[in-house]
Amino acid sequence: MYEQCYLAYFDLLGTKELIRIGGFETVHEIYVNAEKEFRRNCEHDYINLVSTLCFSDTFILFSNGSSPEAFAQIEHVSRLFFVRLLQNRIPVRGAIAHGAFFAHREKSMYFGPALVEAHEYSEGQQWLNFVLTDSLVKKLEEFGLSMPRLNYSLFRVPYKNKRAINLRMQAEISERGLYAFNYHGLSFIKAVIKAMEPAAGCVKYRNTLEKVFG
Repeated sequence: MYEQCYLAYFDLLGTKELIRIGGFETVHEIYVNAEKEFRRNCEHDYINLVSTLCFSDTFILFSNGSSPEAFAQIEHVSRLFFVRLLQNRIPVRGAIAHGAFFAHREKSMYFGPALVEAHEYSEGQQWLNFVLTDSLVKKLEEFGLSMPRLNYSLFRVPYKNKRAINLRMQAEISERGLYAFNYHGLSFIKAVIKAMEPAAGCVKYRNTLEKVFG
């Protein structure tokens, strides 16, 4: 069915390099743990407006409709999933968008502007976080839900290159920033991220610690 919905897109980080060097067992363990958290966060009785999809190192949630209630549920599940991945020391980045999306499970067909936008905003982020795309912020404003909100603040989001999103969007984001998860009430995650950071250092972890925790 092709309909307006909210779509959350999450990418696990570092798995391609592990596969390249032969760390298949580690990758398998990461996938198993991530999928367990994914299902865990979507099987509560009160979560009745969220559908799930995963393939390779990508995990997707999409709402059944675009009501305020649907957004509240997908935002809640997405935030829990993200935090629990970090608690399991699984690095991740992502984005939540709003727009048209076609999903046909029997034929394994999934496409639409919401998926494209969420992928574009997620791809290339150089930190462990997820952002709210422009389409989503606009939809929230239509409901009278102004930004910033408790769990989200405006950040200058670090992107690794200009291939991740189109050049005009990159320039706009560099100028005005994006709303992203601010780890509200989760100061303990700072120690988790420090423990995850490779001995040689990595810009994704450093950016997260500097931009989110100061």
